[in-house]
Amino acid sequence: MKTKLTLTIDPEVVARAKEEAQRRGTSVSDMVETYLAVVSKPDEPKKAVEISPRVQALMGAIKADPQKTDTYDPRDEYREFLERKYLHD
Repeated sequence: MKTKLTLTIDPEVVARAKEEAQRRGTSVSDMVETYLAVVSKPDEPKKAVEISPRVQALMGAIKADPQKTDTYDPRDEYREFLERKYLHD
């Protein structure tokens, strides 16, 4: 069952959203629902991963972003992509 939601959005944004929805063959409602489903999805607990000795020997050989090493989740990048795409001009 779907629930009706009233939003207040700048008319220019609505016009662009309608054009984008038409181009994609979908509706603005479906685009908003998809976005909200992605950004509101609860994070799943991180699973411990066993690292093989061969991989352990390679650790430190490549410089990684220290902010993403322990908490990397590709869904975060997808959320950021959607935010840039739908929230920023």
